[in-house]
Amino acid sequence: MRDKRLLEEVEKVPCSSWAVWSKDFPEKGCLEDEKSAEKAIKDNIGELDPSVILVSLNPAEKIPKGFSNFHSLDSKHSDYNLKKYIQENNLEKIKGAYMTDLVKSRTGSEGKDTEVKKEDCKKFLEEIKLFNKFKDIENFNVICFGRKVFNRFLDYFGGRKEELEKNIYFFKTSQEGLKVNFYGVYFFGSRGFNHQNVLELEDQLKYLNEEKL
Repeated sequence: MRDKRLLEEVEKVPCSSWAVWSKDFPEKGCLEDEKSAEKAIKDNIGELDPSVILVSLNPAEKIPKGFSNFHSLDSKHSDYNLKKYIQENNLEKIKGAYMTDLVKSRTGSEGKDTEVKKEDCKKFLEEIKLFNKFKDIENFNVICFGRKVFNRFLDYFGGRKEELEKNIYFFKTSQEGLKVNFYGVYFFGSRGFNHQNVLELEDQLKYLNEEKL
C-alpha cells in the first residue's frame, strides 16, 4: 500500500497502528523511543497491507496516538514479541498488517474486566470498511489475539467455529459486502501462566502466514 491519503485517514482512528517496527526496536534510542512510531511506519509504507488485520482487546494504557499502539518499549506490554514473531521471522503476509484494539478504552485489570459491547464489533466493521474506499479488498483476514476477542466477534457476527492446527480457532462471515475470515490465536503478553501460550503463538503465526493467508 502506497496511498498516503489512506494512511492519514487511518491515523485518525483510535488505537490504530501497523505491524512494522524500526530495525532497532525495542532498544533505547530507536525511533519508537523518540515517539516516532509514525516515522518508522511511513518509512515502510510500501509494506503495509490492510487486508490482514491484527486485533487485541484494548489498549494497555491511555489511547495511544501517532501509530504508537503496539510499539511500546515498556517490557510489561510485550510488544517486542510481536516484532520478533512477525518482522524478525519475515512473515511476509502478516508483516505490515493493520493493527488495532477492539475496545478503544482501557478498563479493568489487564483487560480481565473489559466489557466488549455490540457497538464495539459494529465499529470495527465500519473501521475496516474505510480501507475499501481506497483499495478493493476481496477478503479480509482478521487475527484475534486472545480467545475473548475471537469469541466476541463470533457472538456478534455468527458463524461456524472450527479448530485448525496449532490450537487456532476459525470462522468466516460475510457482512455488508465484505468477506471476513477470523482466526483466534494466543495473546502476545508473556507474563505469568500465559508464558507457554506466547511461545506457541510464534508457531501459530507462522502457520497462518504459510498456510491460510
